[in-house]
Amino acid sequence: MTASHRSLPSLSIRARRALQAGQDAALHLVRRHWRRRMRFRFPRGAAPDLRYRFDIRGVPLEVPRAVLTPEIWRYLCEGRYETEELDAIAGTTRPGDRVLELGAGIGFISSFVARRPGIERVVAVEANPKLIEVARRNHAINDVPVELVNAVVAQENGTVPFYMHADFWRCSMTPQPDTEEVRLPARSLRDLVAEVRPSLLIVDIEGGELTVFDGVDLSCVREAILEVHPDVIGLDGVGRVFARFAEEGLFYHPRKSSRAIVVLARP
Repeated sequence: MTASHRSLPSLSIRARRALQAGQDAALHLVRRHWRRRMRFRFPRGAAPDLRYRFDIRGVPLEVPRAVLTPEIWRYLCEGRYETEELDAIAGTTRPGDRVLELGAGIGFISSFVARRPGIERVVAVEANPKLIEVARRNHAINDVPVELVNAVVAQENGTVPFYMHADFWRCSMTPQPDTEEVRLPARSLRDLVAEVRPSLLIVDIEGGELTVFDGVDLSCVREAILEVHPDVIGLDGVGRVFARFAEEGLFYHPRKSSRAIVVLARP
């Protein structure tokens, strides 16, 4: 005995056209994906001193192969590098601002800030000695007068342990997987704030935000743009950071904040 079955009806002309259109759209997406993969292919065999030019939000950057990793390369190529910070900065800076940036990286954020209308002074602090010449070159490319300081921001002057990672944005004062401990010069944040008298703070120091502000007078600061790192300091650590800024009269601003990029402002 054989089981009876009903043949499927043939597709109408409209259905066949819709199916073909769907196949064409899928093929287009696949081709676009591979074009992007080839265009943004990480240059593994390139010489360490070979420099690559990027442009993010009108800020030109040059970055040598020696400090690039596949993840950082992808963010730079796709124009997604620190763009949430840029959005917060664009809605926060005012003419006459004095800016202190903690964690200058490759000099991108400090270049963007210094190009804003009417900014009076920008001081950028970066711990990683491998990034200082990169940041300095990017400041020169953008023709901005950023004062660059090579030191770990700490509570006291001296030398402190610092933990280097292949991805420069994961270097930290806190030991993490795949980091190497080195000892680097430290600058007291208390002294820096007293000297610069910043009206705007920009902070991305991979967990160092947990303790570095303890005992620092922030009465001169109107607003602070802070990247918090709950994966490093935990949610209780994030709460402690918020409480410390609240003691100084700076409170979470929800409309200006975005995910881990937190804006703290005076009422």
